Amino acid sequence: MMEPRERDAKLLRDALHGPALGSDILIEVFCTRSSSQLQCIKQAYRSQYNRNIEQDISLKAHSTLKE
Repeated sequence: MMEPRERDAKLLRDALHGPALGSDILIEVFCTRSSSQLQCIKQAYRSQYNRNIEQDISLKAHSTLKE
């Protein structure tokens, strides 16, 4: 069973790297989690995917705007 921070990291990864940008998921996670929870999610994302969530969001937003 996944820890909540691991689940949220996976949800964010799927939202960013799925066929369509999962903006509803991004908004839900970033607007309903506390600062400390977001820090834990960022750490879990880096640990699970060896990537920085902030950079992935920036890259996805940039590529989406190009389309």
